[in-house]
Amino acid sequence: MILQALEKVLNTETSQTHDASRLRSLTYVLIGKLSYRVPKLFADDIRLTQQFFEALKHEDNECCLNIQEALK
Repeated sequence: MILQALEKVLNTETSQTHDASRLRSLTYVLIGKLSYRVPKLFADDIRLTQQFFEALKHEDNECCLNIQEALK
């Protein structure tokens, strides 16, 4: 349920304002922490990992750093 809410934030918050970028950055970090704590949520589905790699092409530098941190 938490993961679905975080995914919704990533998929709906697409504007390029500073606040939206910051919200997405924090969401990437939270998903990374969640994957560390509950890896079985992510074991069978690489969709989110693919979405993170795609986001690296489009997000600003701050977001990219947080995405890279989440992927570790």
